[in-house]
Amino acid sequence: MFQLGCCGARSKSVCKNRALNFMPGLIVLVCCFAGKYVRADDFTARSYPAPVNVDTSFVRSGMYLRFEARDYNLSIDEFAKRVLTPEETLFVRVAQNIHTRNHAALAEIWGDPRPKKATPTGSVQISEMTPQQVVAEYAPDFADLQKPKLVMEVLAGSATLFIWETSSDGTPTRLGFQVIADTNKKLWIKDIDSVRDPIPNLIVLTTNEMLHDPAAYKPTDNPGTKYRYAFPLESKTNPGKHPVLLQFSGTALNFPVYEERTAAPTPLLSAYRSSYLAFKAKRYDEFIAAHTPESQTKLKQLIPTLSGNSGPQIIQRLTANKYVKFVITADPVYFVFYSALQGEDWPSGSLGYSYMYHDPASGKFLLTNLLVQGFWDQVFKDPDLFNQLIFKPAIKPGLSKSQKSK
Repeated sequence: MFQLGCCGARSKSVCKNRALNFMPGLIVLVCCFAGKYVRADDFTARSYPAPVNVDTSFVRSGMYLRFEARDYNLSIDEFAKRVLTPEETLFVRVAQNIHTRNHAALAEIWGDPRPKKATPTGSVQISEMTPQQVVAEYAPDFADLQKPKLVMEVLAGSATLFIWETSSDGTPTRLGFQVIADTNKKLWIKDIDSVRDPIPNLIVLTTNEMLHDPAAYKPTDNPGTKYRYAFPLESKTNPGKHPVLLQFSGTALNFPVYEERTAAPTPLLSAYRSSYLAFKAKRYDEFIAAHTPESQTKLKQLIPTLSGNSGPQIIQRLTANKYVKFVITADPVYFVFYSALQGEDWPSGSLGYSYMYHDPASGKFLLTNLLVQGFWDQVFKDPDLFNQLIFKPAIKPGLSKSQKSK
């Protein structure tokens, strides 16, 4: 509710300011490069707990991102001495070109060969950086190639991500570059932004949280979740050669929020119903108290505006028929997806959703993320990236037949 559009910041500025202000079962890789050698055994598929923002902080959730990766933890200088793939060679070259401030050499390899993508509503279009801007942005990080280190190489769709760590400003931070081939199979390298690359951005964000809390974000082979969704990274139906999966648990429902004669099936939905019934009855203090502290502060400023010109529209929208269709259970965070339609004929992309947080101190389920546009909103609000039909029991979009059988 009351959510604003995403600011679309570059991953560097976002990662250095961690607070927000705004299926395959078995993967066998055979990678051949330049006809010289085959190297695949050291890539492994692993599932990482996914961070979710609660107001302006991140918490470890019960959702998981599963992708193929290889660990390094080597300085750029050390990594450059290895036998490298073309993608790895390009990563080393861009680091060296930034280090030497070689704008001309950088211009030959830096860029995004993909067609321009329409900007989501409310998002700020991020323009490509010139070689001069790239050097200005990253020169402090690559001033000494023995200091920044390559942490991990990730395969995502047809792209290769290089996640590297820098402490140039005194704070350890992990950032990402990605290598993408054009239609002529020439390789290009670029940074990652949240608008164009929400899934790579989430991967980098996850490794950043792992840096700050390794025990909480330790990967697992099998998280035991019920649902697996392969993001269509190449096209609307194609996850690419190396799928990135969202693994989560949840429950399909048809729960009428405003019909009190129907018992709430869980304490979560009982709290959800109570909060919106309070709003409908104009018990605004009770509605405010049903939110997390930062969201409460914003609501105290917003509630008085309901008497203004836009008030009737907001009230009508929040008190309209609301049927909960699915709850993603990612304790301590929950995503409550709802529709104005009572039956099962809702189309993909039509469900709204609310964030709820299970507060460990009080044990209460609280609404959260008022006027905050988080990284997951770039995913769940994009019908081309996340097909809500996975919430209907008979349909599992994003999974191939072979994936369903595993």
